[in-house]
Amino acid sequence: MGEAIRKLYYSKESQWENEIREGLDAFVTRHIYFEFLRLDWLKRLEQARQQEYRDIVELLPYKKVTHIPPNIQTMQGQNQNLWSHVLDILSPDEPIQKKMATYFNTEYYNRPYDAAGHTCKEIGKRRKKPKARR
Repeated sequence: MGEAIRKLYYSKESQWENEIREGLDAFVTRHIYFEFLRLDWLKRLEQARQQEYRDIVELLPYKKVTHIPPNIQTMQGQNQNLWSHVLDILSPDEPIQKKMATYFNTEYYNRPYDAAGHTCKEIGKRRKKPKARR
């Protein structure tokens, strides 16, 4: 479907719009989660046609669709990690609140936050604390 989106960028032919629609319809047969994506993109396609395909690259960013499989894999891994490290009720060695705080402080706090590789911890330190009012 990413290829059809890119071809629509340049040709503005309805055959590519139809192929995108078919791809969106196929997503929904896989999981209901994709219904919102489908509706959003159908609206975007309609808007692109009404605007005579001006600003189509911004309106239909193909990476949003083509990156779905790796994004889902990442989210699944994060959920599995959360369940196994925090929400596992068979290991009641610590309260869930403490496990959650520890998990997020180690798992996410030290992760790269931006393209330069700064972590959330570093970004937080850079923020200026508001001065207390007198």
